[in-house]
Amino acid sequence: MQTFATEKGEMTVTMLSLRAAAVGAALIFSACTAYGQQEAGDKEIGLAGGGSFNHTSPFTGNVFAQGTFGKYFTQSQYVGVSVTPIITFGSVTSGTLGYAGNYRYLFGKKNAKVWPFVGASAGGFTTKGGGGFGSGSGWSTVGQAAGEFGFKYYASQKTSFEASYQFNVMFAGGVSGGFGDRTLSLIAFGFKHIF
Repeated sequence: MQTFATEKGEMTVTMLSLRAAAVGAALIFSACTAYGQQEAGDKEIGLAGGGSFNHTSPFTGNVFAQGTFGKYFTQSQYVGVSVTPIITFGSVTSGTLGYAGNYRYLFGKKNAKVWPFVGASAGGFTTKGGGGFGSGSGWSTVGQAAGEFGFKYYASQKTSFEASYQFNVMFAGGVSGGFGDRTLSLIAFGFKHIF
């Protein structure tokens, strides 16, 4: 038993409590040793969801799910595709299907748990109902280009949690208005798995 003087009095510590604290810390830190192990040639599948909002009035919001599939060409370079069904609410109601090819560059070192990334994508949105991106209530399709940033946090060697922000710019003859009418912010949270 060891006694230490503190500002608020004395504190008694036994060797048993020190051993218990050391064992507890070792267990906690050993449980936290999940490292990202993506390598060249690995494939990755993912599922994310979230919401987006427009940059003009009247407000229009969206909820979406996003499925992704891609391949790592190096430990830091990823190329993939995504499919995104979207439900729009607010001033219009519509259903949209987004699709894109994307590239990401990840920043990290081998065995890191956190991998920040930046990326770019290009693709399109096809909308049915309520007016959406074009005029009328029929089908409309627009192109899109986006920049993104985010991070991956590895919960295990092959499974990661991911958070990202995308800034999308739409372009097509049917898109009217200024820059705010042609842009969309997208925030996504999801899980990815390497196989």
